[in-house]
Amino acid sequence: MTPRRNILLLNFAHYGHIIPLLELGKKLSQHHDVDFLVSSVRVPEIAFRGLLPADTLTTGSLNVIGLADGLTLEMCNEIGDGAEVSFVQRIEIIVNAYRQFLPSHTPAVVIADHFLYGAAEITHSHGIPFYFFHTASTKSALEVLDFNGPTGREFEDAMYPSMKAATVYTVGIIVNSTRELDLEAARKLQSNPLLRGKDLKLVGPVFSATEKPNEEADFRAWLDSQAQQSVVYVSFGSLVCPSANQLHEIGLALLSLGRPFIFSLPEAHRRHLPRELHDGADGRRDGADRRRDGADRRRDGADGRRDGAAGDRKNFLIPGWAPQRLILGHPSVAVFVSHCGWNSTTEAMFGGVPVVGWPVFGDQFDNSEWFREHGIGETVQGTGWPCEKVLLAAEIADKIRKVADCRDYSSGGSYKENALKWNRILRDAIGPTGSASNDLAELSAFPSAAVPCVAVPSAAVPEGNLT
Repeated sequence: MTPRRNILLLNFAHYGHIIPLLELGKKLSQHHDVDFLVSSVRVPEIAFRGLLPADTLTTGSLNVIGLADGLTLEMCNEIGDGAEVSFVQRIEIIVNAYRQFLPSHTPAVVIADHFLYGAAEITHSHGIPFYFFHTASTKSALEVLDFNGPTGREFEDAMYPSMKAATVYTVGIIVNSTRELDLEAARKLQSNPLLRGKDLKLVGPVFSATEKPNEEADFRAWLDSQAQQSVVYVSFGSLVCPSANQLHEIGLALLSLGRPFIFSLPEAHRRHLPRELHDGADGRRDGADRRRDGADRRRDGADGRRDGAAGDRKNFLIPGWAPQRLILGHPSVAVFVSHCGWNSTTEAMFGGVPVVGWPVFGDQFDNSEWFREHGIGETVQGTGWPCEKVLLAAEIADKIRKVADCRDYSSGGSYKENALKWNRILRDAIGPTGSASNDLAELSAFPSAAVPCVAVPSAAVPEGNLT
């Protein structure tokens, strides 16, 4: 039996990074005592979002600890040139707070978000085994270790050299993906010289637990009232929202489809939608009405339409928050319009839902292209952030209609058929005997948790790196 150890998980402050590392922590806590270290300002939110029980911040042997880094919610959430604290400054703030935190704690192993590259050498200097956790795809992790820039892409050029150089201080890298999703990238990553003699564990994708069960029941009732493969689900994640003019065009596109839809959109942005979508934006009423309406829709055909349904407030939801895994796993959902962040990407795969990609930055473009290459979806061209172009409603609607209507894909099979194929592959990989589960079991034993000997010439670490 593996002895219980104290495992410290160090988080970056964005939820797209917090959630998968928290879920990994829950799995590791079945075997070890896990401390989940996150910016103090995020701790109350973690309970509020239902990521842990609301009455406590301890689940079994998983403890959430606030890191006194001084970040505010605004600092955590803002991106771009107008942000009070830049992306790289945010990383420096968290790493410097970790530098102050670590001397008074004695974890057996530290696992940190890959963005927090400076934590690797700090942890190594204390003689503590250290792993990076890469929250995105295997291809994304490979791009970091293969980086030979500059590429002309601002984010990669700023981050990847330091992330790559810090690998020398690690025991290994944990990736939030599974081999089956990209066998070639997994093979190349395994053979990368920087990982020679180190652990590579592909343990994901690890999904978020159920959130806000009371509200989920309300969504489930609405979804149950819709015809199969009729609903369009739209979400652009938690960091970036399209411009006011673009939101208006997206709203017009959704209205023109004549399909029921869920558009997850913060309340502050709803005023930019067409007038028909302003009143009663969440579209929800009591369950009996929903069930009666649902019976009518099912009788009236697979697209869920009735007379006047395009602007009918009974036929859409525009919530500020939506239970994404529930929605994507429901048979009434036909298509997901997504920014293609890695968490959303894998949740769409797991739900077997075709995707219309609306990538904004970073690896989202690669993720959207993956859907297109595998016949699971299409990419809306001309997106990005910041984006000066406004895509018109007709173009958006055509793309959604093409994927939602399950037309045959040129490489064989429909979008839905191909989505279900990858759904089965992913479910097998994360199942009890799958490759991801096997890697997680091996990781939980921490067989290689020994501090690497490092002799790094000064030129190996880029100037200005956190040390």
